[in-house]
Amino acid sequence: LTFDAGYENGNTPAILDALKKHQAPATFFVVGNFISENQDLIKRMEDEGHTVGNHTMTHPNMSKISTQESFQKELAGVEDIYKEITGKDLTPEQELVCFKDLEKKAEKAAEKYCRKEELMFRFNSISE
Repeated sequence: LTFDAGYENGNTPAILDALKKHQAPATFFVVGNFISENQDLIKRMEDEGHTVGNHTMTHPNMSKISTQESFQKELAGVEDIYKEITGKDLTPEQELVCFKDLEKKAEKAAEKYCRKEELMFRFNSISE
């Protein structure tokens, strides 16, 4: 199971309760402010054996980002906050970063960053 936990609207504790009851592992893709504002939930996810995935620092429109430095900032920010809270590094398995890019501008920068950092890479492309 995967959850796009971009913001906390009050459902995450109940979701964690249900997952614990049924002994079901999950992955929660989180952004920087979610981690900062929900440290107890992040610790609980970690303690209960779930995976916390990197969903970028600010959830920008990635099609507008075209430099490796900008990608680094978006991803490294989450890594830094996660380590500060849990004392652990995000592993490459936790760094599955998905992007959608209508104009293909960001694809090369994203792929280059992910290769450099030895991250899994999946690029979702949608057409209008």
